[in-house]
Amino acid sequence: MEELKYGREIAASLLDTLGREVALEVDTDLLDLGLDSINFVRLIVLLEERLSIRIADDDVLLAHFSTPARIDQLLNRYAKQAQ
Repeated sequence: MEELKYGREIAASLLDTLGREVALEVDTDLLDLGLDSINFVRLIVLLEERLSIRIADDDVLLAHFSTPARIDQLLNRYAKQAQ
């Protein structure tokens, strides 16, 4: 996942969320890896803490967190807003 700007943060947050290492590609369906509603919220909190951001309630949609690529797109948008 090196081609993603936030690939390391996403992978580390998923490891902490799922409690196990998983093989990730940019288009890996995270639901197939066991990302349920509780883990979904946990992932958001971990990303917010790691990146010192606050993800708006309007962006807390499964569509934004379904793959590492989609998470990266969302995080890039927040990075641009912070500049």
